[in-house]
Amino acid sequence: MFRYNILFTLFLFAPTTTGSELRGTDELKSQNAPKFLSSSKPEDEGLIRTPKEGTPLEDNQLIMIPLGSDKSSKSDRRILQNTKNWQNSIRKKTNAERKNVGLGVLRKSQKATSIAQKWAHTMANDNELKHNPNFSEGCSGGSAAENVAYHNKSDPKYLVVQWMNSEGHKRNILNSRYSYIGVGVVEDDGRFWGVQVFCSDE
Repeated sequence: MFRYNILFTLFLFAPTTTGSELRGTDELKSQNAPKFLSSSKPEDEGLIRTPKEGTPLEDNQLIMIPLGSDKSSKSDRRILQNTKNWQNSIRKKTNAERKNVGLGVLRKSQKATSIAQKWAHTMANDNELKHNPNFSEGCSGGSAAENVAYHNKSDPKYLVVQWMNSEGHKRNILNSRYSYIGVGVVEDDGRFWGVQVFCSDE
């Protein structure tokens, strides 16, 4: 039996600054402010709150990363290398946060990485932030958790900043129960979609 937590983060960057009221308990003061949904229960997905902003990152030119084919073309090799670099940067930043509080590093799980990467592609293709109902299949047993998010910054590591600014997601990252992690990340049309799958057992 799996014990698992599901949490997700949604950051919206709208072009206007007019006030607007959104369904839920909070009022959106500026549509330029980053927003996210955070819940451990499906019925709470409508609640919206504003997180503490992370360190601003400069915008650089973004590289479009489409769903790659199996052909060994130069373009596909570049896509694969970029994806691996982004996955590694997110995992390293996640482990840096754990080290800051005296926790051990999370080791890479190939199985969890495969599940996370496929789900990042699914969210990007559907243009929808949502949880993978089968994310625990990335783990062989024990406990499992999933973080998902997207952002329009130029550095995929900002996904970790978002998660660390949300108590529920932060608890997943800093949970001593987990020993393995799989990371998925896709860049599509200037937006990074990210997934973390945490496992107590590989």
